Amino acid sequence: MTKNLISKFENLSNELLFNIFEYLNGEKLFNAFHNLNYRINRILNDDRLLMNIVFNRISTMESVCNMNQIQFLNVGSSNSYFSWIATDLQKCSIMPRASRLSINSPYTPDLIVGLVYIKSRMPNLIHVTVKIDEFLAPAGHHIEFLIEGLLDLSHIRRFSLKLTYHTSEIVYTNFTGRKKAPYLEHLSIIGCNISLLSIIDLITNSPNLYSLEMKIQKHVPCPDFSVFQQITKATLKFVGFNNDNFQDFFSSMTRLISLRLDDETLISTARLYVSNTVHISKASVGYFNYR
Repeated sequence: MTKNLISKFENLSNELLFNIFEYLNGEKLFNAFHNLNYRINRILNDDRLLMNIVFNRISTMESVCNMNQIQFLNVGSSNSYFSWIATDLQKCSIMPRASRLSINSPYTPDLIVGLVYIKSRMPNLIHVTVKIDEFLAPAGHHIEFLIEGLLDLSHIRRFSLKLTYHTSEIVYTNFTGRKKAPYLEHLSIIGCNISLLSIIDLITNSPNLYSLEMKIQKHVPCPDFSVFQQITKATLKFVGFNNDNFQDFFSSMTRLISLRLDDETLISTARLYVSNTVHISKASVGYFNYR
């Protein structure tokens, strides 16, 4: 008995094509298959097909794909100065199923303005990654403007900021009295120092925050470390701390499960004060530097 073998791509079932297409980059998928035939076009525009999209311009993206299908959007490049981001976000259609956003851009005032429109255009966004490769803002602009703008997206659960240009800036953002971030669970800020009081204020206003990645700079004599008891996972580097500070800090982390530190001596110190059930490891060389 001879079996009928499928020898052409177009002969695959719709279900199998859906599965294949979900593994491909949305932009390349449209470039490769759009207008191949009527059946393929229907599959490409079916709301059941969720896509990961990489585009330099949101306005260009909207002209070739269905905004209802986007689940992950990666926008920008190191060569794009994002002077257009505010305009594009203001005019684009709502992306109701987009849950992840990645932005690669220099720091410009237009980037800050564009954040205003993200909340309305991506109402279900929960994970944001921002990579800043150059600082192109006038005097008076600081990186905390970007941090505050992103944290104002109160529905965000995971927020990662990476600075790949050299900076000695210390972030002194004050979150006291700001609207709470009830859903924020993970915060990663790599490439600059974050003041200890800023982190304390942030944790106080983020009751579900359990994971931190950052370099913390101490600049007050007797901080209250008790808020760190809600943290269960941390990758940390410390600036300006002494042995007494480390004892108070690590002793306060009563719910800690996993800890990564950049210094072997500090790892030994941490073992004295945290539970013996905590997994402690060394962060990779240069992890906290701009990269």
